[in-house]
Amino acid sequence: MFVGEALINREVLINLFDIRQEDIDKALEVQKEVGGYIGQILIGFGLITEYQLISALSQQLNIPLFDSDAFRGIDTTLINDISGQLDIDYLLKQNFLPIARQDSDVTFLTNNPIKGHAIDYITRGQCHRVQLFLATERVITELSRP
Repeated sequence: MFVGEALINREVLINLFDIRQEDIDKALEVQKEVGGYIGQILIGFGLITEYQLISALSQQLNIPLFDSDAFRGIDTTLINDISGQLDIDYLLKQNFLPIARQDSDVTFLTNNPIKGHAIDYITRGQCHRVQLFLATERVITELSRP
């Protein structure tokens, strides 16, 4: 059974992160009251880290984790090329950072792969296919700085 936004599997939370059922129930109550993603609520409770959440999502959704050690840096021409087609500020607010391009395929880092409106926006532009890598918000923020 999946929890919250149908992304985080209850068994993964219990088995992988040793989270108690009571903690999941409490997080679900908070989610009902104030909204938000269950993973973010669990991070707020201090029960998991953002990296643990991203790792679990990577496994469940079959989206690769970004390897910052192997990354050589963003080609500045990529941002310039894409900014002629897409609003980079909007993408960064959605935590979608373009890191590579090959023809009309663009690779993005994100910490929230279910932001469908961001992916729809990208695919409506001239970027026909989107490849995602998962990264923490900190990594995305650091890489997006000039």
